Amino acid sequence: MVDEVIYGYLRLATGLSSKRVRQLLAKRNSKLIELIKNDVEPVLKLFIALPIALGPQEVIEFIARYGLMPADSIIALTCRQHGIDTIATFDEDFRKSRSILWKGREKAWNERRSRMLIIIDQR
Repeated sequence: MVDEVIYGYLRLATGLSSKRVRQLLAKRNSKLIELIKNDVEPVLKLFIALPIALGPQEVIEFIARYGLMPADSIIALTCRQHGIDTIATFDEDFRKSRSILWKGREKAWNERRSRMLIIIDQR
């Protein structure tokens, strides 16, 4: 998810496409690196990183069962392992998972659930 936060912020801050952001990062663009260090890193320090202890079979079974993409399956399985029962995101793919409760961001935020994961979407 760190990558999604970084890409999402860089796209919003610069107005560039994901493809262009990737190209500039590959070239070690100093402006983008500065944005990451000055703007994104302090925010990321506020998050708690959850350890991931998943085997490939668990991820594959989740993909087969719910039709989630691999990264989404890892997020959903990690939430389940850590007792997080609600995901607040615009990514409607999470509706497919019955191990977690998908809610639109606004509805979940208004309910202020204590064990909630907020996903920052790449758009």
